Amino acid sequence: MKKLTIVVLMTLSFAACKKISDKTAPIITITSPTDGQMFGKGDSMSVVYTITDEDLHEYSFDWINTTTGDTLTTEGGHTHGNVSVNKKFKLPSDAFNLKILINAEDHTGNVNSKSVNFHTM
Repeated sequence: MKKLTIVVLMTLSFAACKKISDKTAPIITITSPTDGQMFGKGDSMSVVYTITDEDLHEYSFDWINTTTGDTLTTEGGHTHGNVSVNKKFKLPSDAFNLKILINAEDHTGNVNSKSVNFHTM
């Protein structure tokens, strides 16, 4: 019984040390849209991104009309696994300059953000 207790305590210590030593921020990859890409007003657009981290905790996705400062869409939340999104959005008919902003944080507090600016004409 004592050996089992020691093994369990050692395993928990190792797991805790692993999380404390994690200094790598989540990796965010935005495949679509690309920075500076042009779209027609009212067109459909695919948003494709991934967030990877061995200990991902939460993320947010904001789609912002930078002409007016309005946030058009906010998504995200609590997660314990990698995130992979491929979603279609209809572009507004009155926006010119748009931005996608993605933020991610892991359980040890490492954070990363990435954004892409694109336009309608």
